[in-house]
Amino acid sequence: MEVTTVEDLAHLLQKNICKDNSLLLVDTRPFISHNEGHISSSCNMYCPPILKRRFVKGGGVRLESMLQSDTKNKLLSGLYTQIVLYNDDGKIGENCDLYVVWKCMGQLGVGHICTLLEGGFNSFRERFPDLCVRPVTDSASSFQSCPSASPTQRFQRNILFRTNSTQVEPVEILPHLFIGNAYTAAGLEELQRRGVTAILNVSSTCDNHFSSELQYKNISVDDNHSTELSRWFREAIDFIDTVNASGGKTLVHCQAGISRSATICLAYVMDHLNLCLDSAFEYVKARRNEISPNASFLQQLLQFEKELQSSNRLSSSSSSCMFYSVSSYQGCSPLELSSPFSSPFSSPFSSPTALCSPMITFT
Repeated sequence: MEVTTVEDLAHLLQKNICKDNSLLLVDTRPFISHNEGHISSSCNMYCPPILKRRFVKGGGVRLESMLQSDTKNKLLSGLYTQIVLYNDDGKIGENCDLYVVWKCMGQLGVGHICTLLEGGFNSFRERFPDLCVRPVTDSASSFQSCPSASPTQRFQRNILFRTNSTQVEPVEILPHLFIGNAYTAAGLEELQRRGVTAILNVSSTCDNHFSSELQYKNISVDDNHSTELSRWFREAIDFIDTVNASGGKTLVHCQAGISRSATICLAYVMDHLNLCLDSAFEYVKARRNEISPNASFLQQLLQFEKELQSSNRLSSSSSSCMFYSVSSYQGCSPLELSSPFSSPFSSPFSSPTALCSPMITFT
């Protein structure tokens, strides 16, 4: 495999090559590592356990289908003349995440050069810290704690440190459960068209716009490390179930539709479909690729997973979450083994929306 030195990559970034659509910089580490710090302009795409198992067994893995549509189209059209992949240390072993992504990129055959960043993220960050994005939650949390920060500024700050949340229409997670952002919650006509009858507002800043038309429940919390969102899991789950039992549908939203609302939806999917966190994340991410719970919320979801396991709520085929040890990909069963719904990974092209971007975030 050819390599790109950290100096060469820094030169490309300083020339804004990424903005010229000629360079695609791909972070192949797990999304938590990416959110804790990454190279500017990089996208995050690691191989989920369910796809890695398929790769190890010799099956086809079409990772380009995991990209957002505009990026995928540019890639398949050959607009990226160079692709640089990186992990933590630049080392590559057979069947590791970096190797899987590299092999899949090489199989596309669209004329681009695919190289590995020598020394990986650790070396690049040491040499060029100004070309790296700071940790998501620390920066966002410190800004949110500033008394002078308005709700709009906090919203913009969250967007700066996370994926752009531009989708306004509610995204269906389950037939009776939707996720969205503040703008989604302000569109009554679209909500009614989707049959939404209740809104679960997981924020301390968003208004309840349609109290006379819709049923509301508020969980007034901020998106930071000190928030104990898990104390609301059971109450939120019961609310969604009650609405469903009455024939209604619920929209769960926060300001950006990325962290707090995603955490609630993940907890609900784990409980409702008896899934481990790893499978639940793949399931929800396949439907709304922008989700990115902060690290504290993920820890709380891991604890919730343990509680479900101890109460025998998870199916016997579900194993503990593998976000923290992606190399140990034996365990969490494919979604079709534990969910009444078809796995979004059963066929990369089985649905135009099923596999938009299960494990990818941009900054």
